[in-house]
Amino acid sequence: MKLDDQLLKFEIVDGSVICKINIEDLVWAFEHNINSNPDNMPKIVKGKEKEFAKYVIEYLMDEDKNNGNNTNWSTPFENCFEEILESAEEFYIEPYDED
Repeated sequence: MKLDDQLLKFEIVDGSVICKINIEDLVWAFEHNINSNPDNMPKIVKGKEKEFAKYVIEYLMDEDKNNGNNTNWSTPFENCFEEILESAEEFYIEPYDED
């Protein structure tokens, strides 16, 4: 399975979920993020794109300030898992329903 119609690309390969974003797309996402002032869009300095990407990676790997038991990258997964638990998706079996 491969989903590549957005900036963040996903693929399931050999039992792994691969998530990928090109540095160019990451820069674009930053420069066009919804919190930016449209009259004064932020820009990443030319030649500093990898440094910017490294900062983003370090942020994602860092501890979540709201929940010290999680990293910043885990928040979207936690939100998704909560939705699965609340929606009773077909692939989810409640512990007391195991057959």
